[in-house]
Amino acid sequence: MANLRVTGCHFVVPVDVYKKDVCFMFGYSRKEILRILKVYDDTKIREIRKHFKSFNGGYEGLCVIGKFGQILITMPVMPTTADHFDTLAHEIFHGVEGIMSNIGNEHRKDDVDESWAYLIGYLTGQAQMKLGEYYKFAL
Repeated sequence: MANLRVTGCHFVVPVDVYKKDVCFMFGYSRKEILRILKVYDDTKIREIRKHFKSFNGGYEGLCVIGKFGQILITMPVMPTTADHFDTLAHEIFHGVEGIMSNIGNEHRKDDVDESWAYLIGYLTGQAQMKLGEYYKFAL
């Protein structure tokens, strides 16, 4: 049997408590991401697609935040190294910033807000769990 390796995946993690969704896309080119997003004919997704079009590539990770609090987190590779997961956590932080700002819970330097830390932990854990489903095919 051939050794199959997943080179790209995407999934949505619902953040029900804030009525938001975070879309994760890994291992896709800019062109592939735009093609995938084009399938969804929704005002919020069209806005994300429009924002994403303005990026020309050359990034290790990217978080696109829409005005309605919709979030796209993407990396051009499937995360496999500590550096990749550092980048993922960094982009998740930006996603949490977008969600929290949208609900009126903006981050200020003098605040210590556990809700931010909990949401970052939740999204990181969900992304790693979903990625685990794809990695099992590479064994």
